[in-house]
Amino acid sequence: MQKIVKTSWKELFDFLEEKVNFHYKKEQSKTPENISWICFGDLRFVEAFCKTRNLDTSAVIKRLNETGGYCDCEVLFNSVANIDSNEIMPVKPIKK
Repeated sequence: MQKIVKTSWKELFDFLEEKVNFHYKKEQSKTPENISWICFGDLRFVEAFCKTRNLDTSAVIKRLNETGGYCDCEVLFNSVANIDSNEIMPVKPIKK
């Protein structure tokens, strides 16, 4: 029998912060315009997170898109403010 593990949106947001790796450019002043990060313009980190936790990737992406998260960095810029981080994420339906 497949075990269902409850995963909160906060866990995804924390995972993305690590993967997107916001940081200041070397030897620059610590202002917003000097922040750098890693983003490929897609949701590859979100998809990887969903896969390892047996989440319903389509439902997760739909929710992120509805809140302005069309790529990994936009999830952090937009979706974080619009999704309750303690809410449980949708899991894949159990196949019988």
